[in-house]
Amino acid sequence: MRSRRGQGTVEYAAILLLVALVLAGGAAAAADASGIGGAVRREMARALCLVGGGDCQHDRDPCATLSRSQTISAGLDVVVLRLGHDHTVIREERSDGSIAVTLLDANIGGLQVAAGVGARLSVGGRALALGGSLSAAILGRLGTGRTWVLHDRRSADALVHELGAVRTLQRALPGADPELPPPATTFGEKGLSVSGSGSLGQGPVTASLGISAEDVSGQSVELASGRRTFTVRRRNEATASLAIGAGGVSGSGSRTEEYAVTVDRDGRPIDLAVVQVGAFGGSADLPRRLRPVVGLLGVPTAGGRTYVAETHLDLTDAGNLAAARAFLAQVRAPALHLGPAVDVSRELARRLDLFGVVNARTYASSDSHGGLDAAVQVPGVRGGLKAGQTVSAMRLVAAATRGPDGAWTRREDCRAAA
Repeated sequence: MRSRRGQGTVEYAAILLLVALVLAGGAAAAADASGIGGAVRREMARALCLVGGGDCQHDRDPCATLSRSQTISAGLDVVVLRLGHDHTVIREERSDGSIAVTLLDANIGGLQVAAGVGARLSVGGRALALGGSLSAAILGRLGTGRTWVLHDRRSADALVHELGAVRTLQRALPGADPELPPPATTFGEKGLSVSGSGSLGQGPVTASLGISAEDVSGQSVELASGRRTFTVRRRNEATASLAIGAGGVSGSGSRTEEYAVTVDRDGRPIDLAVVQVGAFGGSADLPRRLRPVVGLLGVPTAGGRTYVAETHLDLTDAGNLAAARAFLAQVRAPALHLGPAVDVSRELARRLDLFGVVNARTYASSDSHGGLDAAVQVPGVRGGLKAGQTVSAMRLVAAATRGPDGAWTRREDCRAAA
């Protein structure tokens, strides 16, 4: 009897929804002339999603309006071995008034080599000597983290202070202050990075090139709901420079792609997400899904500009879930391999394009670096000590969302909060 009653309730809700949709359809036709038809269609699409038990609110997700991250790094190099630790604290203000504070601690270890290079070229009796350097590294990474969500700036600032590297060391001592408050989310990650760089020059003319790639996989748990999110992230970066005397030119580019699958407490897949982050110089830098709204996102900034695109696909829909089966297996049990971090089938890509909810944002961004690099001279051993700090900041300048109805709208709530 209980199962029948539950089934009857669902069917009754579906009938009510169908009647509402029929009535709303006529209202929407009239509302288009007054400019509210799009909002009606979006809510109709959301209602259909809710009846199916889907994850239907991603077009209302708050935007990160202001963020600042600080990473303190320390490392030891001995011959070809490198050992290090990164301590990162991120403070992120959101458009709904909440503030997320994240702590990430990662241990790093692996191999690195460096060597000097030289060449001598003779042309027509004249000799040209070139000198430079080459370096390469393969490093493993193992990290753990926590995220807290607070609702006033004073509490967030106090927590950021407590998570600083000095206070973290002090809390590790006997008789230290009590533990930190319970977080909203905990996570862990592991990965591998490969990098290489080289330089070559003669006299006042030098050229350099550097490339790096990193693959990281992880899992997070939202403690209140029991939801788990599995992630695979790949980051590629390249830098190049040419110096002639006191002048010269330089350039750099980076791109990060993250693939995620969220399951509920019972292990049922509910959301698939693709997050893309990169430098934004022009429309050619944007993913294909964002190019229709480059006019909404292309706000000029005084310094660097970064885009962030999040695409969500509801996995409670049977068709979406069937198309994502192979994708889910890759993200939940990732393996290092050449090629794309995750293979996206043609059908899944089609569904992301047609049915995915897309949150797109543009940020004014800046980075600063500082540090110390000291050589250690021990007979028969070559090594060094390194310590540094990297500070990154991003401020929201534009935001737009493609909702469940497939229409793009400007996120005025996010801009107002920024």
